[in-house]
This record gives sequence, C-alpha cells and structure tokens, in this order.
Amino acid sequence: MAQPVLEIKHVPTGLAVQLERYGFNEFTDTITTKYNSVNAYGRMDPIVNYQGSPRKITLGITIWSDTIDATTSVTAMGGKEVHLKISRLQKMQYPVYVKGSNALTIQRPPLVLVSLANLIRDGDGLPLLCAMNGFAFTPSVGFTPEDSPNVRWGEDDINTGAKGDTFSFQRYSLKFDFTVLHRRPPGFTSDEAFRNVADPDGYPLDPAQVFMGGFHFGPRHGYHQPGAQFAPTTGLLAEEEKVLWDIFGQPLSPGEDFTGLPGFGSDTRQSAAD
Repeated sequence: MAQPVLEIKHVPTGLAVQLERYGFNEFTDTITTKYNSVNAYGRMDPIVNYQGSPRKITLGITIWSDTIDATTSVTAMGGKEVHLKISRLQKMQYPVYVKGSNALTIQRPPLVLVSLANLIRDGDGLPLLCAMNGFAFTPSVGFTPEDSPNVRWGEDDINTGAKGDTFSFQRYSLKFDFTVLHRRPPGFTSDEAFRNVADPDGYPLDPAQVFMGGFHFGPRHGYHQPGAQFAPTTGLLAEEEKVLWDIFGQPLSPGEDFTGLPGFGSDTRQSAAD
C-alpha cells in the first residue's frame, strides 16, 4: 500500500511540492477557543464573551535522500531532488508583487493549499487553505564531512560546474507551521442553505442543525453515501465571496462551488519531482 502523499501548493503561482516518502516527527492540530474576559466587582466568576476559535497545525517530518525503492532497486529521491523540493518550499513563503508607480506592491499573499490523507484537508475533502507561518529544514550532520556518513560533499554544482562546493545529506527534518483559513465558517446552523450538507452527527436539541465546517472536518474516517454533499454550494455570504476573490484572484460564478477555483480540481495537481 502506497504511503499517503503530502502535497503543498502555493496559491498565487500554482507551484506545488509532493512528498511521498517521509517519516513523522511531529503532528499537532490545535484549536484555541478565545474569550474576552471581564472581571466585575462583587462577582466571583468573570464575564466572558466569545471571540473565536483559531486553528493551527504543526507538522514535522523526516525525508531521506538516496532512498532506494525496494521493488525497483532505483534511487527514489537523491540529494538534488530533495534540495529542489526544499527550495520550492522556501519560495512559497513569499508573495506576488505588482509594479506600482514608485515601488513594488504586494498583489497576492503567500497562502498555500495543503493535503495529507485524513489529517490535513478541508471539511469537503479538498485541500485545506492555510497561511504558512514558517518552514524550516534541518539536515542531519555528523562530526565532520570526512568521517560522517550523514554528509556528502565535493559534488559538482549542477549550475556552475564548480568542484567541491555542494553539500548533500542523507536525512532532513522539515517542520511546517500552518494557520488554518477555513473557507466556510466552522460552526452550527439550521439555515435552509445548509440543509443538504451531509453531517454524520446528530444534534438532539435541534435535528435540523448541521455543521458548516463540512463532513470531513478533523481527522474523521467517516464513510458516506455515494453522492453525499460535503459542503454547501449556495448560500455563501458576501464576505466569503470577497475573501475568495482576494485570495484566488477571481470571484465565484452564481451556483459555482470551490472546485472551479485554481487548486481545487482533481486535475490541478502538479509534480515537483523533476
């Protein structure tokens, strides 16, 4: 059975990286519920007003260069390929600029779409829109390049042909910090526009309620009936449409769902293996 692919795609440019062979070092999916707390005179408990529930995901993985595929005996990913993927991940931290009259102006922010099996995905099963707060790579090094089995040096530079000024390593630790930007507000509603959304949970106090975050919110393994609708395609708020316009550079057409936007269709996957 193939290992689930980790895919990260830069929304403004479409640049994408896929990682197919990795080991987990760390995974944290944190939802922090925030309240504005006010202490009143003579009252033992504070008065709290709900503010929001931001969500952050931390992912740490290890990848190896010079990995040999057990079935084909072919090197699956050498040092050059690893460094290419790392370089592209670093590029994804930067925005798209447009030239103004006197200076460059940021046109689109460096948001990313992330997907990893049932751990990182949006409620509709499509990639999760995130702001990447940071990306770091740490190669595994030994004592010196001469005696460490983890370091390779002296390789010709592929661009300049220079001798001995290129390092590669056997193992790399990658760490990502994502702030999740849900494309629909997570929460509950009994509004008619959301009645057709498949929700595996029942709510005894109001059976008409559904969770707007989508069927696949969180790491759920849930099975569903064929043709089930995971998220609404109508009833979007004007503010949501504005946000989508700002992020993806185009508005939704009437009745169009998110799969019509860049990066959400099944045919938009791009490989960074070359």
